[in-house]
Amino acid sequence: MMMISYLIRLIILAAFAALGSSSNNCPHGPKIRFPFWLKDQQHHPEHSSGYPGFGLSCTQTDDTVLELLFPPKASLLSQTKLLFSVKFVIKEIDYKLQSLLVSTVDGCLPALLPNIDLFASPFHFQDAYGQYDEYTYFNCSTTRSDYYLNHIHCLSTPSYQVYAVQSSIEAFSIPLFSCTKMFQIPSVPFALFHFIPTLLELV
Repeated sequence: MMMISYLIRLIILAAFAALGSSSNNCPHGPKIRFPFWLKDQQHHPEHSSGYPGFGLSCTQTDDTVLELLFPPKASLLSQTKLLFSVKFVIKEIDYKLQSLLVSTVDGCLPALLPNIDLFASPFHFQDAYGQYDEYTYFNCSTTRSDYYLNHIHCLSTPSYQVYAVQSSIEAFSIPLFSCTKMFQIPSVPFALFHFIPTLLELV
C-alpha cells in the first residue's frame, strides 16, 4: 500500500514538472496544463489529459476554480463522515514549484475550520508570511472596528457579529466587553483571516 501511494506521488510530481500542452483556459485564469483539466470540457478524468482530483471549473465571471474536499477532524468522525467542500479561485499556478496562489470563492471557510482537517488534502496551505496562529472566535452584540478583529461576515447576523482574533493578542490588546468567547482554532495560516491570497502546495 505504501509503495502504491509512493508511486502515485511520483506520478503527480512528474506531471507538475512536465511542460505538457496547454488545454483551454478560463478567460481570467492561468494556463491549465497536466495534471489539471477543465471539468466543463472533459467530464471524466480517465478520458482527459488530466489527473483525477485535479479537475478545474470556470465561474460565471471566467475565473478558474479548484474545489477541495476536507474530511472532518478525527474527534468528529463518530458524528459525521461527510466531506466539506470549499472552492478556491486560482490566481496563479507554478508548475515548477508545484504550488497554487488561491483565494476562497465559495463556502464559509472560517465557519468550517473548527470541524475540518485542514491538512488532509493533496494540497497544504503555506502562509506567504510563514505565520500560523491560534485564533479565538467571539460573538459580539455590537459592531466592532478594532484593527486586530477579523470580521467573519458569513457567521454574523443582524443581531450579532462574529470576529476572529489571534489568541496571542486577545487578552491584553483588545477590549471585548460586549463579546462572548466561542471557541479557539489552532495552527491557522495568517492569510486565511486577513483576506490575502494564500499558497497551496502539493505535499
